[in-house]
Amino acid sequence: LLELKRYPEALQALKRLRVEFPNFQKISEVQYDIATILYWEREYGEAIREYSNFISNYPLSEHLSEALLARGFSYFEKGRYREAADDFGKVGANFRQGEALYSIGKYQEARNAYSKALADPDEESDWEASQSGIAYTYFEEENYQEAAKVFQDLIKSFPQSSQLAEFQIRLGDSLYSQKKFSQARESYLVVVNEYPQSEFIEDCLYGVAYTYLSEEKFGSAADYYNELLTKFPFSQYILDATFQLGECYLDLSRYEEARENFQ
Repeated sequence: LLELKRYPEALQALKRLRVEFPNFQKISEVQYDIATILYWEREYGEAIREYSNFISNYPLSEHLSEALLARGFSYFEKGRYREAADDFGKVGANFRQGEALYSIGKYQEARNAYSKALADPDEESDWEASQSGIAYTYFEEENYQEAAKVFQDLIKSFPQSSQLAEFQIRLGDSLYSQKKFSQARESYLVVVNEYPQSEFIEDCLYGVAYTYLSEEKFGSAADYYNELLTKFPFSQYILDATFQLGECYLDLSRYEEARENFQ
């Protein structure tokens, strides 16, 4: 039944076997299969309970690592991130542990886990995501100098990444937060010019406008606020962009345009 992927029927048969033949020679395999079917069926709460029984009763099983890993994923799916992190840590799933710790704001611990993943050849497929995780831990801690360094390294190390536009805008945000406005603008403009279909274009136009505004280059700021409002008439930034555009017009003594804008 398992090989045929008839999981509900297999689950009932295995549960019946567990009840009727508790001393069956391969009862540990039965327990493991019950937990695994529940996991495959995304019944994560029940899977946690069954894996916990298996882990407690059969600590020397050859399936112990797989059970801990699957229970970790089940905890993660249920939003029980600390317990997920503990299970991932027991089996050396460093990247997954980092993700769980990041989810509860344990950024230093998450960074340590991501760093271990970067040093583990077995986790090479997660190296990009681990380095990205490190960058975001610094970003969340408002350590923008370190965040910028890691985002720059990411862009250099993974030039074919599908996440390059995101790395560029976060680099821009990190530089902007350090008042490095021209460098931030360069990063935002990479997205605008090289990734015109990116979901981050709106954010980058807004960012470019603010870099100019911060440098009191009101004409250039007005140009980008106008571009933002033209391309994204329902922008999440519409109120602030409209207000700042009007302020730019006032600073440029373009009073008629300012009046029309504020109306």
